[in-house]
Amino acid sequence: MAIDQKIRVIEFRNYLLQPGTFERFHDLFGREFVGPMAELGGFTLGQYRIENDAHRFVWIRGFENMDTRLRFLNDFYLESEVWNAYKNDANSMIVNSDNVHLLRPLAEDVGLDADGFMTRTVLQKQKDVLVADFCVCNGRLPETIELFEQRYLPFLNDHEVCDTSLWASELSENKFQRHPAFQDKNLLVMMTAFPSKSEYASRITAIDEPETSLKHAMLELITTKHRLVLFPAINII
Repeated sequence: MAIDQKIRVIEFRNYLLQPGTFERFHDLFGREFVGPMAELGGFTLGQYRIENDAHRFVWIRGFENMDTRLRFLNDFYLESEVWNAYKNDANSMIVNSDNVHLLRPLAEDVGLDADGFMTRTVLQKQKDVLVADFCVCNGRLPETIELFEQRYLPFLNDHEVCDTSLWASELSENKFQRHPAFQDKNLLVMMTAFPSKSEYASRITAIDEPETSLKHAMLELITTKHRLVLFPAINII
């Protein structure tokens, strides 16, 4: 498939692995699954380690839309020879694979084309650090999105934090129930990429300590916040 394949839905997948299996799992994953999945329309956009957690394997998979996702899941997990050949080995290393969020890019976000799509080129940029902030804002998602777009992202840009994207839950029905996913109508996810660990260390304060009135406005809207700091596990070709 072309590298500019359009993406409108992603799965943010956070696996808990058996102790000591990370290297073997991501080697199997990259060698046997990435290519065959792409041929069927499921594009691996990144594979990551979580900072200070040796048992977590995070990866992001993208689709053109929910219909292509459903076709892919049926074709790969129910019909493909490669999954049948390696699923037992893969599953033996996984403790839990149900920590999955279905997300869509926000229409006002940088990087979308005229039809509201991102491309693999945009999503697949290799950076040394990816910070994913999961913000739950009960009943106030539209206000939170407006605050981020109109005040928070411009503030970050002024502090040279520029490689950000905003995501909300994809709420279309998940018709492949064998693969459950979180679809929280109150969730906003901000992903911020940094070209190096030193850049991340020097800029993270700006993300966490915006000017006072902006910080107070965010605290009023965001009920809970959870952060993952991710480092690439391997390069995706």
